[in-house]
Formats: sequence, structure tokens, C-alpha cells
Amino acid sequence: MVCIAVNELDEAVQFYGRLLDTRFEIRETPIKEGVVRWGIAPFGLELLERPVKGPESDTVRSFHLRVPDVERAREEMKSKGFNPFEQFTAGQLRELVYHIRGLRIIFVDHKGEARQD
Repeated sequence: MVCIAVNELDEAVQFYGRLLDTRFEIRETPIKEGVVRWGIAPFGLELLERPVKGPESDTVRSFHLRVPDVERAREEMKSKGFNPFEQFTAGQLRELVYHIRGLRIIFVDHKGEARQD
């Protein structure tokens, strides 16, 4: 899955929806700084609204790798000298976020079924 950071979620959902002939489910997630708005397409493209306006163009923010066991991924990354920058849990979803050479790589462990709308 790829995550694209955008300045205006509603505009981006319309643009990418038309471009890719898809729809997005809009969600809001509470974070320390307030609420983050994001949308996800059935095939896994995620649009994340920047809390603070960024560059004029959309940017690839991160890519996500689904793993069967996030703790095993943590152990493997630690053995290579990397520790997570952040971790996130919501229900059955667990994520470990790493910043590696300017990339945001997120290992995702989700025990639920992948949705195919």
C-alpha cells in the first residue's frame, strides 16, 4: 500500500477518484495533536491530509508492508540496527513506523480480513 500526503483531502479524493475510477472511504483518527483525516480506496491507496500545509504538490508519504507478525518484524529490524520511530494500534490493526534513509516504512499487522469493496 502507498500513502500520499495531500493538503486538501476532499479535493484529493475527488481528483484521485476520477483519475483511478475508484471511491475512498473517509476516516478520522484521533492523535496527540488532534485529529487526522484520511481516505482509503478499496485497492489500498491511502490519502492522508497534512495537519499543516506542505508543498504544493502531493507527495508519497510512506509505503506499508503487511506482515503476519509485527513483533517478529520488530525483532528482525532491531537485529539490523533499526528501532521504530512510532507505533500505532487501533483495534486489530498494529503498525510499526520506521524512518530509513528518508523513507517512512510501515509494517502493518492486521488480523482481520483484507477488504475488497
